[in-house]
Amino acid sequence: GWIIAGTSDGIHRSSDGGGTWSSDTRNFPPLYVTDLAVDTAGAIIAATVASGAYRSMDDGATWTHEITGMTNLQLLKLATDSRGTIYAGCNDGPILESVGIYRSTDGGATWVVKNSGLAGNKIIHDIAVGQDDVVYTVVNGTGLFRSTNRGDSWVLLSTHIDFTYGVIALSTQRLVAMNGGSPTVSTDGGITWSYRFLPVWGNYFQALCLDSAGVLQAGSMTGLAYGTADSGETW
Repeated sequence: GWIIAGTSDGIHRSSDGGGTWSSDTRNFPPLYVTDLAVDTAGAIIAATVASGAYRSMDDGATWTHEITGMTNLQLLKLATDSRGTIYAGCNDGPILESVGIYRSTDGGATWVVKNSGLAGNKIIHDIAVGQDDVVYTVVNGTGLFRSTNRGDSWVLLSTHIDFTYGVIALSTQRLVAMNGGSPTVSTDGGITWSYRFLPVWGNYFQALCLDSAGVLQAGSMTGLAYGTADSGETW
């Protein structure tokens, strides 16, 4: 199989487990890629800083530019649910305010804005999909929001999580986030949060993911990575 990586100069692919990489992809210019996602039909969606979304149906070999319905083309985050819904979160536009969340139900071919209930500047730092396809999103400087209807409406859960670039919904009650330089955990569905400790401080985290073994992995801007096998309690 292929490994697909989004970089500051476009898409790169590896067919040997990451040993070697190639940027030989059709119709994908050297754009800054901020996130990648795969839907249930196998479509790969790439979010870019200034050109919206691209889609590939052949493991990243060829791409089509898919921005129908998009007015803000500065995308930061992507997420998919079990029904193939794709969510795209936006960065700020020319007036320092984002449109918030785009949603696609046709594999990324078309997009509609879904920001009812979102507050603040609507700059999206992260999107996470949990059990029963409940969606969570972090709005810069405002807080954590939740949607139980695939983004049709959003409710503010907490103002504690407002600058994180990584949130994971492990269950309907337990969420883990990297809030700046610290891991923080909620056991009541995202309403209240408490910090956990790291072996080494002074890191700013940009990514959080859950691997196939159930281990949470956090990546920092300093190059250090942290892991937790007990749902965020110890790192």
